[in-house]
Amino acid sequence: MTTPEEKVADSIGQHRTAKGLTYEQLSALMRVEGVQIHPSAIQKTEKSGRKPTISEITAYASVFGVPIESLWGGESRSVGVDVAKADLKYLTELRQILNDVRDRYNFNLSLFASSAYENGMIEEYLEKEMRRFREANAEDIEAYASDWSLGEMTDEQVADFLFSKKRLTHPTVIADALRKVTDQRARTGDGNGE
Repeated sequence: MTTPEEKVADSIGQHRTAKGLTYEQLSALMRVEGVQIHPSAIQKTEKSGRKPTISEITAYASVFGVPIESLWGGESRSVGVDVAKADLKYLTELRQILNDVRDRYNFNLSLFASSAYENGMIEEYLEKEMRRFREANAEDIEAYASDWSLGEMTDEQVADFLFSKKRLTHPTVIADALRKVTDQRARTGDGNGE
């Protein structure tokens, strides 16, 4: 198993070679970083297992332009940031997919409601459901209407109110269908919509 010192030594050698630096050149760059180290000490660090000081490790990282952690094979913060960015990108894409699925679901639900209305299937069901909703939530609906001076609430207002209280899941579909029923009745001039 490779020791941390061996990892640092290997890493220093690899970075020095990759940058095309001689021991003398690396020594000069280390001096610029404020660390006095002889070229032979760098060679001993790479080849003979000389342990570098913390200030030397910091200077090596600066000279090579790498995070300190990378010298001993650790994960740098920048790697963690890259992983977090990739996760964020994935989650953003996933959110978009979920939004698209939700939009398609709502669109298909609206198409179904319209089709059911046009085929006469929904009117009786909606009236029955609205009566049930009104009865089950009579006190809350009455209190809400009184608080807001609404008088008698329309079915659309009741649907919106129940949705806001999380007692109804698709108020727009129900409200749109109810509006179509009401409009149809108004056009025909009778209370039955026929």
